[in-house]
Amino acid sequence: MALTYENLKVSKIERKTADAVAISFELKPTQIERYRFTPGQYISLKIDLDGATYHRSYSICSHPNYNEPLTVAAKQIQGGKVSTYLNQELKVGDELSVMRPSGNFTLDNAPRWTKRICLIAGGSGITPILSMYKQLLLTGKYEISLIYANKNKDSIIFHDELEKLKSTAKKHSRLIHILEDNTGIQAEKGLLNREGLEQVLHKLGLKNRRTTFFICGPGPMMDEVKKGLLSRGIKQNNIIIEYFSQPVANNEIVNEPKEDGAIFKGPSKVEILLDGKVYETEGNEKTSLLTTALKAGLDAPFSCQGGVCSTCRVKVIKGVVKMDQVFGISEAEIKQGYALSCSSFPRSREVQISYDDV
Repeated sequence: MALTYENLKVSKIERKTADAVAISFELKPTQIERYRFTPGQYISLKIDLDGATYHRSYSICSHPNYNEPLTVAAKQIQGGKVSTYLNQELKVGDELSVMRPSGNFTLDNAPRWTKRICLIAGGSGITPILSMYKQLLLTGKYEISLIYANKNKDSIIFHDELEKLKSTAKKHSRLIHILEDNTGIQAEKGLLNREGLEQVLHKLGLKNRRTTFFICGPGPMMDEVKKGLLSRGIKQNNIIIEYFSQPVANNEIVNEPKEDGAIFKGPSKVEILLDGKVYETEGNEKTSLLTTALKAGLDAPFSCQGGVCSTCRVKVIKGVVKMDQVFGISEAEIKQGYALSCSSFPRSREVQISYDDV
């Protein structure tokens, strides 16, 4: 069935840095199975503020095997209404509308032959990485390296928790901080750019062979890291990135599909399967499938609306669609017929999609 929202009670709010909090939720016995997650996944929140409804996605930082409740971290962004509300106004006992966990940024994406995993995080990008790090420490299957970049010691989210995990980790695990100002802490000084990355990888003695890299953080940092890894000879399949927002440049446009030898234009009959029911409406080549569904009054799941989070993923049952943003979906999923409805547009006279077959 399609992803849906449920009200969850806030059980704990813990200040992690001056501008970031960890928010934990209480699950009823009937909700535990529905909110089971894989480390690296996220939940989406639907929040009404000042007469407007906002959808935001936050990665899960907890791990059930550590006896931890469902927890996310929210960093306050200047001018951000939702992040400011979560950091300054939300209280224990409040209820939030929360969508069940989803997302593809998981350790399952590592190729089978992987022997080493390098987790690379910047700022609030540590959130999904932390959950994955806990999972790796539990399994003991890989050699693990965690590289975490911040401005200074005070900006390190989950600093104490990372140090505790580091102290209990076995020899196969390494944790390195990179700080612009490393005063008061053992850390590499500098930025996590291509030069800084190369220095750290050299210090770790990390070999390219059989190493998979998981990266999450600010867009410019991730772009630099990716370029640095590619220049090292790392293959694209061994670089797995989680975008919190749409990258500035998009070079991954799906080829424009054609109908009868010409690019499709005009109206399209759109059938939408949602929550076990089929709805019929009309779309066109300029309107995304998500917008078409919302205009038809359907409660279709979505969050970022930028082709990043994958909350709006659908299965294309019939017809042809074009995606102009593909960051939240893999090539393998596209080949299997999946698409992101927020960035998919009809390219045939009839299109049938399903939110239930995801």
